Amino acid sequence: MREHHVDGRLSIQMLHGRVRVYFPNDTVEIHAGDLLALEYGTLHHVEAVEESTFLITISWPGGTKEQRHARYAA
Repeated sequence: MREHHVDGRLSIQMLHGRVRVYFPNDTVEIHAGDLLALEYGTLHHVEAVEESTFLITISWPGGTKEQRHARYAA
């Protein structure tokens, strides 16, 4: 997946395989059985190291997009 962010908190639960998650200043490799949680708006991209299956869960905050961005802009 190309570089992106999500307007909500999210988790990536690895079910099978292995992926690398790249952040602006860090890289994390997660394996089957691992769970990675990301805060709102975290810029990242994902690369499969091998054939993989994962579950992404997104917790959407309330309000409009403008209200969400104003809340976290400070």
